Amino acid sequence: MAEKNNNQEQEIQRKKQIMLGGIIGLMLVVVVLWVVNMKNFISPYPEKLLNNQDNKVVSWQEVQSRFDTTLDQVKARLDKMSSENQTEKEKQETKAAIDSLVASLESKASSTNPTSTDDIINDLEDNLEKKQ
Repeated sequence: MAEKNNNQEQEIQRKKQIMLGGIIGLMLVVVVLWVVNMKNFISPYPEKLLNNQDNKVVSWQEVQSRFDTTLDQVKARLDKMSSENQTEKEKQETKAAIDSLVASLESKASSTNPTSTDDIINDLEDNLEKKQ
């Protein structure tokens, strides 16, 4: 009986050692792959990264000027559309709606919180739907 319990304990110990060895082996494989990946992630092609950064640098003034140009185009098109067959009251309402949309867009663009273009467009569409 004592030998049977002793054999069972040895079998349990052997299985624990096999499990521990498997876990340690798997951990080593993960760590090695992680180190190899980090090496490629940190510096895969340094000269290409430097060249790409030079091309992607956009100044804040350029962004502002593009934004202002786009707003001017939007205002011009909306003014052209609104001038056709509208009463004076409708023109004033439309101008107020446009001004509120522009103010909303400018506040989004000038905020320090990053916002995606999709968020800005969705906000403008929501504001436009509210005005209609």
